[in-house]
Amino acid sequence: MVRYKIKISKENKKNKIVCFRVDWNSKIGYGHYKRCLALANLFILEGYNVFLFTKSNINELKKEGRVNILKIKSDTEAIKIIKKNKIKLIIMDIEHPYQSILKLRCIYKEYKNIGVAIICWDSIFKTNFPFQAIYRPYPNLIKFPNNPKVKRVISGLKYLYFENVSKIRKKTNSVKNILVTLGAADRTVFLIKIMNIISRQNIKLKFHIVLKDLKFSKKKFKRNNIYFHKFFSNIRVALKTLNFDFAIISDGMTKYELAYAGIPSLVVLEKKNKRIKNIWTKKNFGFLFSNLKNFEKNFKAIIENKKLLNKLSKNMFFLNRNNNKNIVKKLVRDIK
Repeated sequence: MVRYKIKISKENKKNKIVCFRVDWNSKIGYGHYKRCLALANLFILEGYNVFLFTKSNINELKKEGRVNILKIKSDTEAIKIIKKNKIKLIIMDIEHPYQSILKLRCIYKEYKNIGVAIICWDSIFKTNFPFQAIYRPYPNLIKFPNNPKVKRVISGLKYLYFENVSKIRKKTNSVKNILVTLGAADRTVFLIKIMNIISRQNIKLKFHIVLKDLKFSKKKFKRNNIYFHKFFSNIRVALKTLNFDFAIISDGMTKYELAYAGIPSLVVLEKKNKRIKNIWTKKNFGFLFSNLKNFEKNFKAIIENKKLLNKLSKNMFFLNRNNNKNIVKKLVRDIK
């Protein structure tokens, strides 16, 4: 039985509440959850009670600070909780390639019918829904289809909360530790191919492979310079734990987190993505290869080029200039 009345912190005298609606799994990955969690922490710093509704498995998650994660069977349950507690704002991050546009429109309409203000996170589809606002978690470089029914579109990496990044990361003049992560989506076969290429090149550096499932790891790779780690909730935690200088990643949210922290990265694509390829390489945020052949041909030369890596690292730090706390005020500006 679902408790439709939720517990509000006594410290919150102004009764400021925001809720998130997001899902995650091995198919769509954990990027949606990670970015919602980052933004949720900024709301907490501004004195909000934060609730996160999800249909996904919450047993595999560690307790994430003061974010209240609530498991729901359907959006009907979340709507009842929001209505019962008179919550005025929901941030929805449910758009992904495996979701149908027709279903999305129906879900958005159900929430709007109870009078809650909806901020759509991403809005990559042409739903033409009248959101209160759209927040696109990308650098102000990527162009998406306009929604004529939405007046406010906020974009940028301000949702990322890296407090004292310069203190967390120990700067080095050369690459010694490399992070290898393809996210939480199931890309085990692709990862094995990448590590086999690295093994053939006999590179004497430390490789830290981050996986959601560690079952196959030690059987596949038995070299002394390869270490395995359980999946981190965000790059900030990984930096504190591993102190890596470079990263090999897939085409997901991690590349933005790394760029924001000023860490050079190499994106290896499983599928072609012309939009990200043009922006990522032209703006010098990192390296990008559309196939494994190019990766094998250039990887060793890249990590040995100190001048190029330093140039990339300095170039990326411009993403970290803005005051992150302002994003909360921008998002809630018109909420009554």
